Amino acid sequence: MSGVPSSGVIPLTRPAAPRRFGQYLLFRKLAEGGMAELYLAKQIGAEGFERDVVIKCMLDHLSKNQDFISMFLDEARLAARLHHPNIVQITDLGVADDRYFICMEYLAGEDLDSLIGCSRHKGEAIPIPVAARIILSALEGLEFAHGYQEQGQSVGLVHRDVSPSNIFVTYQGTVKVLDFGIAKASSRMTQTQPGLLKGKWGYMSPEQARGESIDARSDLFSLGITFHELLTGRRVFERDHEIGVLLALMAQPIPPPSTLRPDIPPALDRIVMKALERQADDRYASASAMRADLEDFLRSTPSVSGISHLAQYMQGLFGPVEVANKTKIPSLTELAAIRVPTPPPPQDERIGYEKTLVRPTDPGEGSSPAAPARPSTDRQPLPAPVPATPPRQSMAVPVAIGALVAVVLLALGGGAAWYFLFRTPAPALSVTAPPVAIPASPVETPPPAPPALPTAPVAQPTPPPATPAPEPTPEPVAKPKIPAKLSQREIDRVFRKHRERLLACGEKFSTDIPPSRRVKLQMSLKNSGEVYDIRISEPTSLAPELAKCLIARMEAARFPPSQTPVLRLELPLVFSER
Repeated sequence: MSGVPSSGVIPLTRPAAPRRFGQYLLFRKLAEGGMAELYLAKQIGAEGFERDVVIKCMLDHLSKNQDFISMFLDEARLAARLHHPNIVQITDLGVADDRYFICMEYLAGEDLDSLIGCSRHKGEAIPIPVAARIILSALEGLEFAHGYQEQGQSVGLVHRDVSPSNIFVTYQGTVKVLDFGIAKASSRMTQTQPGLLKGKWGYMSPEQARGESIDARSDLFSLGITFHELLTGRRVFERDHEIGVLLALMAQPIPPPSTLRPDIPPALDRIVMKALERQADDRYASASAMRADLEDFLRSTPSVSGISHLAQYMQGLFGPVEVANKTKIPSLTELAAIRVPTPPPPQDERIGYEKTLVRPTDPGEGSSPAAPARPSTDRQPLPAPVPATPPRQSMAVPVAIGALVAVVLLALGGGAAWYFLFRTPAPALSVTAPPVAIPASPVETPPPAPPALPTAPVAQPTPPPATPAPEPTPEPVAKPKIPAKLSQREIDRVFRKHRERLLACGEKFSTDIPPSRRVKLQMSLKNSGEVYDIRISEPTSLAPELAKCLIARMEAARFPPSQTPVLRLELPLVFSER
């Protein structure tokens, strides 16, 4: 994601080869949830027709569970009937490769989780008119859904999962409400079990958390929490575990947004706080009532944010690279044109030498299987070219010489064979005397020398004691200069080094990645470069296995030493859906 340092961007999935799925072509996995996985796909039609869509496939291990199939089909039947500009459109429902799927429109943009996280990372608060315009558009979608009727009767539809991850803003400035997968309506074929909590903890209404009967006002409470977070950049109910979140939801006083952001006017405070009343009767009675108040506020502001302003803000916040990645989807023709380039011929072949054929090195013999075999340097010059039709007389001499040599060898071989077969064996010898060395040639023996007369030993002068040589004075070794503090470049370099290890955690525990796809690590750094006290600061309720994996990876990190006694670092990670 643009706006987050490259060391913190972790692509969760890599592009795969396109594969056929019914009348669709799947070519990029976007995400995987508890019931299904999402793919960016192409809808294929006659005469070269194609359209970018999103395919939501039920997971294989759930395809035989009738309860899950019923919930999956209910979502499609319900959401497909909601045709509104601010609700994501369902276009198809079917079965392919023995898997149920839903086809929906492809949206090029970001959800509010990404929007809040990116603005927080840049240290920029979301402009008040932009935040109000987003919530106003979401209210229009919810107003349509809450009032949806069939045969003149309201179906009593409640979304039940309004949260930042289910409100989407495109780079063209449109706002869509996503995922009616756990919505409740009187016409649903599969009814939710009484007392069963569904939705995201921290965004549900008090009556929903208690398992009571809910109506459209529950969605307005959830939208109020989302609005509060969009304005302030902070969670309303932030605790270390789910039970703490639920207890805070029931009893914690909710501060007005202006206490955290003083530039919020009182009129907007009143709108947000009325939506956040814990008693349903004290809230807005309907989405249309809240929408009317928000429209009055926007008319009173000097700068009203429309679709074009919202599009401009989104493109500026996330940057051209991310915008192009989401909007410029390759066509089928472009996908088919991608080929693996043929490697160029080797450049070290010298003229006048034969090419050497080398057997690839066996990986088990101590070299890497990916290492290319090196050509032999023991090359021989090419022999002189042989005439295509050699003269006949040139073969007579070699043939005659070969025949003569064969006759001689045959005769010698026969004689040797006769000797070894028919000779009389000599008796075996037993040698007991030690061997004596025999000189190679006779040498005259000199006459014996006269005996030497005894002589007095000559006193040898005592040598003076050796003076030890002076030891060479070692040259002073310059100690490396320890910087006063680490530079941002050095910190980013260490994070980039551990990027793949953190990626492995995200791929191993992909189902535990939070809906916002964001994880923030905090750690302390000694002046020796050792890392300690690593903790997950966001989200407050990350899955234990994923948190343990990320912390273990960062414990192995080592930074350059510095003179700073203790340095506190923060690493924001974004598990991208690309």
